[in-house]
Amino acid sequence: METESVFRRHERLVVALATTAVGALAVAGALPETVAEGSFFAGLGLALLLQGLARDLFTLAHRAKRRREGAAGGGTEHLACMCLESTVGLPLVLGGVALTVAAADSVLSLAPWVWPLCAGLVWGAGYAIRDLVVEWRPRWRIKRVSNHGSILVQWRAPVAKL
Repeated sequence: METESVFRRHERLVVALATTAVGALAVAGALPETVAEGSFFAGLGLALLLQGLARDLFTLAHRAKRRREGAAGGGTEHLACMCLESTVGLPLVLGGVALTVAAADSVLSLAPWVWPLCAGLVWGAGYAIRDLVVEWRPRWRIKRVSNHGSILVQWRAPVAKL
């Protein structure tokens, strides 16, 4: 059984520290009081996607270190799926960009406490769904896969041989 990476063990602490840092920036007046709606939603989606990217990079670095130390690698799994973070984050980014390009976004006035609240909600949700993938073959479902590195993502999952 593979040991957890340092980032994975301490991810809740990282989320809390990052949210606190956003709160400190908001109190210091370093974050804007008004923001375009499209930019706001695109930023929320980017925050979710970047959290997943950071986790994936730390996981890849940990696996590379374990391989250099001579640890055996885990087996691979062929799935037609996409991680839930990407499934949620990408439409947020695209919707925000579409609002901005269409000039249909209005301006949001944000109190300083809204920034850390949104950061905590987005990163907390990202933490909660970190092991979930949306699988579309053989059937649509949300599946828990704690070891995303073992997945070889394909548009079509291979058909099981009888």
